[in-house]
Amino acid sequence: MTAHGMEMGIDMRLVPPKHLTAVLATLALGVTGLGALHSAAWASTDGTPGKKCVTFSGTAVSHLTFHDAGAPGPGPGDSLVYHDEIYDAAGTQVAFEDGTAVLYLDPVDGSLREWLAVDLELTNGSSIFWYGSESLAGGAAGEKQVLSAVGTGGELRGMTGTFWFQLLSRPAPDLSLFAGGYTLCNRNPGESQD
Repeated sequence: MTAHGMEMGIDMRLVPPKHLTAVLATLALGVTGLGALHSAAWASTDGTPGKKCVTFSGTAVSHLTFHDAGAPGPGPGDSLVYHDEIYDAAGTQVAFEDGTAVLYLDPVDGSLREWLAVDLELTNGSSIFWYGSESLAGGAAGEKQVLSAVGTGGELRGMTGTFWFQLLSRPAPDLSLFAGGYTLCNRNPGESQD
């Protein structure tokens, strides 16, 4: 176990030795240059007077539990349960999130997709619900996925926007590392969010 791993809040004893180097390298890469909690906090993104937006980028250590509903391997009806720790650019844990996903076949093109619903709890008392559908193949290939998000508590309550994530690596079958973040804005300039 390394001191860096303890600072990151990750119990490195749980990471198989053959994956330890990949986890540490990815964490070092993932937490540098991605921004701090609420970078550009409460700034308008388009210059609209009274419009407030908040943006965050960071790294997630995602613990996955896969529930195979049919034949071995990913397929329609399979589901996943997520528990993630979210870190800012300084390596401080600033949030955790729990979510579920179910796999289904897209009725338009027949591709395998994943419907996600996730609750994110920030250490400052704010919370976000993000949800939507992603391309399973695209997500696994490291393509950036963008889903809908709404602030559900604290200073983010009532704000809406997007949540994005991008797979950095998958050092073990039940462990994935992601870059991710959100941009949320108030509904109407000058309107209370209550």
